[in-house]
Amino acid sequence: MKLAYISLNTENKNLSKYYNSQAEGLARDLAKGGHEVTVYHPIPDLEADKECVWKGAVKIEYIKCGHIGKHAIIDLSMLDADKDCYITASDNYLFFGRLYRWCRRNNILCLPYIGVAHSNNSSKIKRKIVDILCNNVKYYKRIPTVVKTPALEQSLRAEGASTLFCVPVGLDEELLKQDYHKYDAEVLKKKWDYGNTDRVILFVGRMTAEKQPLKMMEIFQKMLEHDGNYRLLMVGSGELLENVRSKTAAYGLEHAVRICERVQNDRMWELYRMSECYINLNTHEIFGMAILEAMYYECTVIALRAPGPELIIENGISGYLCDSGDELIQRVLTADMAEPAKTAHRQVVQRFLWESRAKRLENIICDVLGAAQSR
Repeated sequence: MKLAYISLNTENKNLSKYYNSQAEGLARDLAKGGHEVTVYHPIPDLEADKECVWKGAVKIEYIKCGHIGKHAIIDLSMLDADKDCYITASDNYLFFGRLYRWCRRNNILCLPYIGVAHSNNSSKIKRKIVDILCNNVKYYKRIPTVVKTPALEQSLRAEGASTLFCVPVGLDEELLKQDYHKYDAEVLKKKWDYGNTDRVILFVGRMTAEKQPLKMMEIFQKMLEHDGNYRLLMVGSGELLENVRSKTAAYGLEHAVRICERVQNDRMWELYRMSECYINLNTHEIFGMAILEAMYYECTVIALRAPGPELIIENGISGYLCDSGDELIQRVLTADMAEPAKTAHRQVVQRFLWESRAKRLENIICDVLGAAQSR
């Protein structure tokens, strides 16, 4: 089949240097199944109208787009109509309706692959406005739709959707440091200028309200009261970055907190490997690629409850799920880290790699196309 994957949110062309792209990971394994696969990345500040590169058997097309905030506005003439299916990362993005109608006019299956359907904005007013302007649920209720979590499947079914398939995302093991276990954590700590007694706590994510980096600072300050050897390593940038830096200074934590705005993908494994645990505070986490990566590298995950962590982590077995910041602190201070870390790695390899996900999506596409042709 001729397949395409398109994200409907704006992206940065160099994103793959710092993040394992779900689109490209899935595309790689679909291509291994003998399919012709193109991934479209909408880039607002692209110099040319379109740039094309090949990553193995997968064609990557960067296309210049307009945008309203993070919502990409795409010139449909840049898309190839000679496809059997467009897998769309459409969530609650503005452009989906136009893309869906374009696919219908060209007799192409439009298959949404989504992690959220409604806004998670902390402001009730903004959340309501976004849900009115970006109401893609009306499409998801009547067309085959793939969701990333059981929680979203349950929510959409309650709203009237019926043809839903749950396919959690996965990791592309080809991009991972598969021999990470050969590297000593103490040696890596020294490489990153940490001492032998330092206990590194890792926080990875955009510095946005949803990720709660300021709450992380408050939690870390309490942790230090119990053990002065803890060190917080934060990776990410965003609108709250300066607030985080200001709070670091206000708490007098400059000696214990380090912020790296960006770390290239091929070095992230070192951080997971040398850290005592990885903390996730996003209570709206859809899935959590960084959570999966931490688990793969045997860095124990301690997370506030959210759909993604609850799907991935078996509490107390392959990581820890917490109901509050205070409970999270107690887990960091007292929980066993070694056994859950080993179990987490095994579970990721067995359940959360793209190979099985790609096969499932391939079967869904074939079934939906077959049903359409028989009508």
